[in-house]
Amino acid sequence: MQHAIVDQRFRETDYRTRQNYVGESVSFGQERVHYVCPKPEQVDDASLEAFSRPLLDLVEYRLDDEGQMTVMRDSSAWYQ
Repeated sequence: MQHAIVDQRFRETDYRTRQNYVGESVSFGQERVHYVCPKPEQVDDASLEAFSRPLLDLVEYRLDDEGQMTVMRDSSAWYQ
């Protein structure tokens, strides 16, 4: 399914190894983040969006110039 909905530049061919998020481009270099996914190493502990949406204000993250996300602190407690 990922290959049908994800821009080819950001597709993974296997289990993901980079931090990702759900968002939208609002202008060049500007992203509006709607959901921060668990870190790749925490995928087994993923929670439902209904639970995770309120966490958006609690998870500290940065987006680089290419739109790649880095979660700044350990967020594993939020996804258990």
